[in-house]
Amino acid sequence: MARPIEYDKQKVLDSITNAFWLKGYEGTSVSELVTETQLNTRTMYNLFNDKTGLFQAALENYHELYLTDILNRIKECNGMHDILEFIKSCEHFPLLNGCLFVNTLSEKNTISQKSLDYVVNFFNEMTTLLRTKLEDASNVAEYHGNPKATADLIVCFLQGYSNFIKLGNDQESHKQMIRQFVACFNKEEVAA
Repeated sequence: MARPIEYDKQKVLDSITNAFWLKGYEGTSVSELVTETQLNTRTMYNLFNDKTGLFQAALENYHELYLTDILNRIKECNGMHDILEFIKSCEHFPLLNGCLFVNTLSEKNTISQKSLDYVVNFFNEMTTLLRTKLEDASNVAEYHGNPKATADLIVCFLQGYSNFIKLGNDQESHKQMIRQFVACFNKEEVAA
């Protein structure tokens, strides 16, 4: 009887997540994933079915490792000050390779609909949470702009920021960019 293969599933998930995060879906070959995970192709396919299954598992792992915390921090925001502090905190997000979800949007024509929907649903949830928090701030006169447009703007900025940071500019430039964006909200009123 064959000896069962031993592996650390979280370590395998982290390896495939990092591979897709660095090179994207199209740029990552199955042979690279075999090398990264140190599993053989058969074991990998038994676990994840195919490359599409591997990619979906990577997205879910990335969401759990990084994005769940972002959503939870937005949920905890209570007022405009907290929303701005949330935006400032994004300068500490590990984005050397950009955001896997933002990177995935640029490959939307090559990934499965399930993977695309998973990514889009995250951004929709983030936008909805921000809009709700901005509406709450508006109800107590802390914010006077358009909550929906501003939520879209914040998400758009963070997506662009995650791409811009891949250029490798110095950390101080990144901090200045976020501070400048936050400063836009220090005006009495954002155009409605």
